Amino acid sequence: MSLRRWARPMVRLGRTRAVAPRRLRQFSSFQRDIDGQRRGPTRYWLRVALLGLVVGSSGALLGSEDRQRAARAVVSLGRILAEIAYDQRDHSSEDAREAASAEDRIASILATMAQEQTFRQALVAHGGVQVLLKALPHANDVILRNRILTAIASVATTPGTDAALADLETTSHLLLHLPAADLPLLDRLKIDMALKHVHDVPRRPAISLPIDVAPTVHRLASATVLSRATSDERKFALQSLTSLLLTAESQSASAALDTALRTLLSNTPLVANLRELAVTPASPLQEPAATLLVALFRLSGLCGISLQEPASWHAQFVSWAYVDAPAVHVAAAEAWHLIAKQSPDVLLSSKAGQDALLQLARATFPPTSRTPSVQMHICAIVSALGDRFTDGGLGTTMATPMSRVFRDADVLDAAELDATPVLGWVDVLTQWSFHGTSAVRHHAIQSLSHLALRQDASRRVLQAWMLGLLRELFAAPV
Repeated sequence: MSLRRWARPMVRLGRTRAVAPRRLRQFSSFQRDIDGQRRGPTRYWLRVALLGLVVGSSGALLGSEDRQRAARAVVSLGRILAEIAYDQRDHSSEDAREAASAEDRIASILATMAQEQTFRQALVAHGGVQVLLKALPHANDVILRNRILTAIASVATTPGTDAALADLETTSHLLLHLPAADLPLLDRLKIDMALKHVHDVPRRPAISLPIDVAPTVHRLASATVLSRATSDERKFALQSLTSLLLTAESQSASAALDTALRTLLSNTPLVANLRELAVTPASPLQEPAATLLVALFRLSGLCGISLQEPASWHAQFVSWAYVDAPAVHVAAAEAWHLIAKQSPDVLLSSKAGQDALLQLARATFPPTSRTPSVQMHICAIVSALGDRFTDGGLGTTMATPMSRVFRDADVLDAAELDATPVLGWVDVLTQWSFHGTSAVRHHAIQSLSHLALRQDASRRVLQAWMLGLLRELFAAPV
């Protein structure tokens, strides 16, 4: 890459008029009150910084010494953007016009250079993406903000960008600016793909806890309800909130965890939106919304934070059992497992809760089910409750809805026209005792042993066990 390409814009930039010193200078994007009293020395440092940026991007082709130049270039970029962001002094209207022009030139050069592959690699390798993300919330000028977003989009597919996006304190600003940005569709898709990789790749980067937890959580929560945000951006915000909570728990950061929990739980519109998303059919946000709600429920009990209207949370978990979404079934089973361990009396006294558990068991009845975690949670619940578990739905029943249609008609055996067996707990647990997952087998057998000790169920348990064993023997390959 030749430096001639940048000669003309650099010469034009060098002809700009003098402005106030660094501590007295203010670009037009950040101050509306105009004062015509301050003028100062030249922009020599600005031209040198931009020249260093150009040299660093082209020099990465040459060797290890030029990698240092690339690093210095990124530092120069940071100085430029920091000056634009943080200098908060009055200036004359003429200087304001000149400064705005300089901002536009800086942004233009930045956006053009970001198209070069060598510069993209150097920018990511030396922390330039972090510089861009940190400068974004301070760029009140629309042109500069869009150019920064364009530069971020140009490096979004470069290896290493996901590590910068894992900094939730800066990326939360990106989520708020993206919906209103004037970006080409392809650039928006690049950023969305980069956000998706942060949480979905197998070796995802570690999420760092933000210094200011409450503002970061508030921005992420706001991003989940932005109407112009894409589903990938909203999903990233939901996953980031869950990751933030789990990271704070794993690092024993009790203050950060408490702040994040209280900020989220006090946001009533957010909780209502999460509950709605969790039961929205075929929505890509179902799983992250349900996962976040379960994390809030579990960690609030761990931290001793009282929930508003706990019964409404239990009713929400009941409704999840009837949603046709395996990921939501996993969240529901985990939630009821928590309730069974922390407050077993709540489950024992809730007919709706026990019916929901049986519905989950029926939904994942086949041993080949792709949700063994649901089966493991349910078996563990029944095993933990033991003989305290009520016998509602214990055995097989028959569903004959058409018998009501022919109730008054002279039809023989109307009740048998559409008789369908409805699986009970004994059927489910017996089938799961042959499960391919050892944990599911263990809990299922233990649950059956508890039920078999009950006088009213021993015969049915033995009969179901023998029938299940015969089915397995006949189904086994010879």
